[in-house]
Amino acid sequence: MWDSVLKGTAWTVGSNALWSNANSNALTPQGNGTSDAAGLPVSPLLVNADEVIGTGTPTAPNGVVQHPIRFTLNQMLNYWVWPATDTAGAGTCEGSGDTIPTQSLISQSAPPSSCTRSGPAGEIYRLKASVATPSCAATSPQAAIIITGFRNYGIILADNGSSGGLIGTPDARWNDDDLTCLKSLTLADFEPVNVSSLMVSDDSGQTQ
Repeated sequence: MWDSVLKGTAWTVGSNALWSNANSNALTPQGNGTSDAAGLPVSPLLVNADEVIGTGTPTAPNGVVQHPIRFTLNQMLNYWVWPATDTAGAGTCEGSGDTIPTQSLISQSAPPSSCTRSGPAGEIYRLKASVATPSCAATSPQAAIIITGFRNYGIILADNGSSGGLIGTPDARWNDDDLTCLKSLTLADFEPVNVSSLMVSDDSGQTQ
């Protein structure tokens, strides 16, 4: 749920989604968002202290991040790609002479070069192989594990918000001084990844 407000004895929400079977790979219907504008489930895409710390300690973590981490831009494109099912974007893209509308045909490639903004909902970006690991990672073990996750699984554009905003779960075990090392990287250090070869169907999150 997003923007949940208790009014008297009843709750209202700005948006919500229900996965009736959490073991299913089904995505939300095309054109439908969730609490994320991209229509993605939120919790599986958050970075959390359990996976980073692993069986270690907050000062000596030994975990691993094995999924893209959700992030935000100040304005997504008016366009989405799998596994997203919706967008809250602005701007336009031209494809074959026609403007691609908000509730767009699924595309498995990067958006057309004529897009007026960058970043379609659901796009996965991976840390470029040419980008060196920041030197601060040597003394920032929590950040170092997350940066390795950036290289292996990347980040996924989930919603509008602060540009480059990474989202994690609140946890007293996070070391804010350690995590400051992540600010050494910029969005220019990442590149979009075409994941079309992984898709089984556009209404399923299953991969092959």
